[in-house]
Amino acid sequence: MIQHELMYFSDPMCSWCYGFGPVIEKLQESYADRMPLQMILGGLRPDEERPLPEKMSAEIAHHWEAVKEMTGREFDFSFFEKHPGFVYNTALACRAVVAAGRGDSPRPMQFQHALQSRFYAQGEDPTDVETFASVAEEVGLDPAQFREAYADDETESITRNNFAVARAFGINGYPTVVLHERDGENEKHILVSRGYMPYEDMHERIELILKREVDLIAEE
Repeated sequence: MIQHELMYFSDPMCSWCYGFGPVIEKLQESYADRMPLQMILGGLRPDEERPLPEKMSAEIAHHWEAVKEMTGREFDFSFFEKHPGFVYNTALACRAVVAAGRGDSPRPMQFQHALQSRFYAQGEDPTDVETFASVAEEVGLDPAQFREAYADDETESITRNNFAVARAFGINGYPTVVLHERDGENEKHILVSRGYMPYEDMHERIELILKREVDLIAEE
């Protein structure tokens, strides 16, 4: 029997992933009875230590304009004014999403989307543990348990493994969606989308792949 899984390569501090949030939520709902969805954190800019140069802040804000125009998502364009010297280190937010996926009530997707709203729409710091704990409570997690999971070395190990998986797949842009197909001992990884794609196009693409009506690509 052929089994399928959707692999969603993402980063909580990727603006196109923020724009893609409603699409991936709808896809997860559409295929809930047919295949699971696994979110893999790519680490867009892990371990950055230098404050963001003013020129780069302007370039990022320009990207946000494009995301807003394409997706209709809300942005607080005053973020960099509110947070001078901001260090765009995405590893911390990725670790927070992993922490939200551990324990008895895992909610990594809900946590990521809530954190993205706090960052992009409300202008809160997406690298601050206090923001993380507040988001955890918002999505129904126990803040104390979340803090414990976030501080756990195993959470860091899982986060780094996520980054390694993304590198192994050659993922260098987000969001990316891959369909994992397993037939006995045979496996294929089929590229569904690289970059933002509306739900209708994503759904059509997946259905064509499942029906064998398009060429299988990005096989491994």
